[in-house]
Amino acid sequence: MGFFDALGSAVTGLNANQAALQTATHNIANVNTEGYSRQRVEFTNQLPERFGNDFLGNGVQVGSVSRVFDSLVIQQLQTASSTFAQAETLLDNAREVDNILANPGTGVSGGLDDFFSALNTVSDDPANFGARESLLSESETLTSRLNTLNTHFDSLRTFVTNETKTFVAEVNQLTQNIADVNEAISSFPADARPSDLLDQRDQLVNKLAEQVQVSTIEQSDGALNVFIGNGQGVVVGNQNSALTAVVDPEDSRKLDITLAAGGAVATITDALVGGKIGGLNDFQNTVLDVAQNTIGQIAVGAAVQLNIQHRLGQDLNGNLGGDFFTEPTIFAGGNTNNTGGLAVSGTFGNTSNLTTSDYRLLATSATTFTLTRLDDNTVTNINTGGVSPFTSTETDGFTLTLDSTVAAATGDSFLIQPTRQAAGQINVALTTSAQIATALPIRAQTATNANGLGTNIGDGAINSVSVTSVANLPLTGAPVNGNVTMTFSSATNTLTLVPDPAGDGPLAYDPATENGKSFTILGGLTFAINNTPANGDSFVLSDNTNGVSDNGNSLLLAQFQTRQTLNGGTSSFNTTDSQLVTTVGTVTRSASINEEATEALFFQAKQRREEISGVNLDEEAANLIQFQKAFQANAQVISITSQLFDTLLRVAG
Repeated sequence: MGFFDALGSAVTGLNANQAALQTATHNIANVNTEGYSRQRVEFTNQLPERFGNDFLGNGVQVGSVSRVFDSLVIQQLQTASSTFAQAETLLDNAREVDNILANPGTGVSGGLDDFFSALNTVSDDPANFGARESLLSESETLTSRLNTLNTHFDSLRTFVTNETKTFVAEVNQLTQNIADVNEAISSFPADARPSDLLDQRDQLVNKLAEQVQVSTIEQSDGALNVFIGNGQGVVVGNQNSALTAVVDPEDSRKLDITLAAGGAVATITDALVGGKIGGLNDFQNTVLDVAQNTIGQIAVGAAVQLNIQHRLGQDLNGNLGGDFFTEPTIFAGGNTNNTGGLAVSGTFGNTSNLTTSDYRLLATSATTFTLTRLDDNTVTNINTGGVSPFTSTETDGFTLTLDSTVAAATGDSFLIQPTRQAAGQINVALTTSAQIATALPIRAQTATNANGLGTNIGDGAINSVSVTSVANLPLTGAPVNGNVTMTFSSATNTLTLVPDPAGDGPLAYDPATENGKSFTILGGLTFAINNTPANGDSFVLSDNTNGVSDNGNSLLLAQFQTRQTLNGGTSSFNTTDSQLVTTVGTVTRSASINEEATEALFFQAKQRREEISGVNLDEEAANLIQFQKAFQANAQVISITSQLFDTLLRVAG
């Protein structure tokens, strides 16, 4: 081995250690670069040369500069990042709804309590003008609170829409960047792909996973294919497929996310899980829709049921009661892709049967339809038989009227939302407190003479007077003339009505066996007879003239505070709200627990990656010293070899 061979070996060592020094300094420079994987120089000895029967070494070369990573850990980090972002997004938004519903100052229960408290005060003194004004004020406060809640829910819905658009734009930018990096990576041979580009791509995929759950497959050319949803490819090689956020053709307040690929456009909204987009979907479906529909259910129940009772009463001016609240309407919106001309409207029936679900009406032909309750996919069939307009039988507390002046086309659909916007539509219909119908419009008493003294001999009594219909009220005018007199005959055990315009009498009543028996006359006046009237004893039903101090109807109105008139007669207004608060609170607490767990897994996965791929400054400092010494040693070999060569030249000269 000559001087030149020794010099060549030293030069290779010099170059190799220089590369190692450069790599170490590159690692140190990127110690705080997110997603950076430390790089390592792999040395390999050069092929030796034959020297007699032996071989002499020929120096060193850089075999490769590799990145230190574990693909499984990277995938775990991407998954953890996606689930954490989803949980965090759900929690942040659910917590806002939970706070406003549970707050006595903004929730529904506080407003209901104040309203019924004022109503009870009016019942104690119906003629008290101040109490009436207070009730009117609390009524307006209640409706204002419902309106405000609905407005807040609508603003959250707008927030979800805007955030979804933002996240979709970020997804598209990230997938384009991944495709660009793929193109750059695939231009290098398999054994020479730049580590920094691979790190950059992994970091882009990780950021994409924060938006939506992803899966990846690496191609033979080094490009990474990225899939979302049910396997829809958003990056294939150096091409990306953009997502689009479009208005849901069925529900204009929501967005659909579509993906164009292969000349077709697919709606993938429901398939997107994980990440911020998945968190928004969870929030909208499990919290926002439920909260807004339930508050709307309470608003509909309160308006319709209290109005029915209020219309059966009499106000301070002696007039029959009108609507206490304006009643919400049912939303029935046609899909924007419909081609037929069917018009659909809805009307509330027995609101006790209302659910918090939305519904889809689908035309299976021009005259046949299916109504699907979207919460559980229960289907009700509707056949108009060609009748237009056609009103369906009542389903879940409402009916639909189908006007097929221009018929529906097969496949046309309509979104039916009985309660979604109801809380924003309810208002106080009364304009003055005198219109509050606290009295019953009918007065019942035993017969009296001109001096107001009772004329009955027996102990019979009339009580439990109520009104279920005011169709035949007031009683003024022929043939009633302001009252109905019922006279008992002990011979026949009957009550004869004079007058009896509806032909309700005679009324059978046997004091011995039917004490407390109830009767209904004139289509809606109900009362009970108790004890034993004497023969000829009479009872009189008359208009409640000057009944300003009567609280009969206000007491019935006050009963709605505890009456179970919602959810099939299983809950009151307050308990329905309490159940909603509990439901949203449970979702929020569950989301909080899940967020803490996924955060721990995320940081654990991140720490694991750092342990494997992160830069250790102490280690790199040691490497610098090692490579520096090796570099200096090789430089010294070159210097010594040069000196020896010079000496040899002088001797030879």
